[in-house]
Amino acid sequence: MLTLRGRRTAVPRANMEVAFDGRGGEIVIRDRGGFQTRNPSTAHLFVEAFHAVRDRLRRSFSIDVFTGDCLAEPPSRPHFAYCAGSDQPQTIRIPDFVFWGWPEAGIDDYEATRLAILEASRRPPDDPRLFWIGNPKTHPTRERFLQLAAADARMHAAGLQWGTTAAAPESRRLQAQGAAFVSLADHCRYRYLIDLQGIGYSGRVKLLLFAGRPLFLQHRRWREFFYDELVPFEHFIPVAEDLSDLSSRLDWAEAHPEQARRIAEQGRDFACERLCRRHAVEHLGRRLLELGA
Repeated sequence: MLTLRGRRTAVPRANMEVAFDGRGGEIVIRDRGGFQTRNPSTAHLFVEAFHAVRDRLRRSFSIDVFTGDCLAEPPSRPHFAYCAGSDQPQTIRIPDFVFWGWPEAGIDDYEATRLAILEASRRPPDDPRLFWIGNPKTHPTRERFLQLAAADARMHAAGLQWGTTAAAPESRRLQAQGAAFVSLADHCRYRYLIDLQGIGYSGRVKLLLFAGRPLFLQHRRWREFFYDELVPFEHFIPVAEDLSDLSSRLDWAEAHPEQARRIAEQGRDFACERLCRRHAVEHLGRRLLELGA
């Protein structure tokens, strides 16, 4: 039996709590408040994972879930979060809410979005530049990338921020301010893509891998559950955190088009084999089994 309980008036540090009663076979998801639709989307993933492993759960457990961008000072007891630093072994990394959806950013359904990106990836790019779009205010290196792009015609950067109203009456996507909204499928128009760190984890690395374009991935502290399986120059082109080698990495990609194409294809294959929604649910199910089997 599954019970979803409403939010409590007091908001503790953790955004959610997931508890399992081994005697009654009931899982309880307590929503303690979170940003936009992160908590409901994360709860959907837990529901799917619970149904997949419920017959193997025996022991009762309770664990806090953090749905923020990162945890600078995590609690000492084990807990779930979307990302962790290498110095935070008590943080158990789980798939983030985007695997269900992020309608405020134009991802109504993860599976529909990744399939649209995958379809667009089959077409050759019509713009030879390296592309990034996002909020430049969430990390200094994003501002740095805008400066680099302004001085290098091979790069195209678009800075935007999300408003507080819907883009259209029938849409849940928020209005983009600054640059025009570019869907993730339309990212495939460009030959190269880059992901830049923000406040914490990145909600789009997994989706950009489906694009079949060489992905330049900036080094960062905050690592998601699948990062340990990504191999530099096999699935992505690594870039230093300060972007000091970005120009030379782009030089390399343009001088080695066949190798860059192979990296893009291997990154897309990795995404198809590891980063569909069912893979996220399976990973989350394994984490539940570690607590309650």
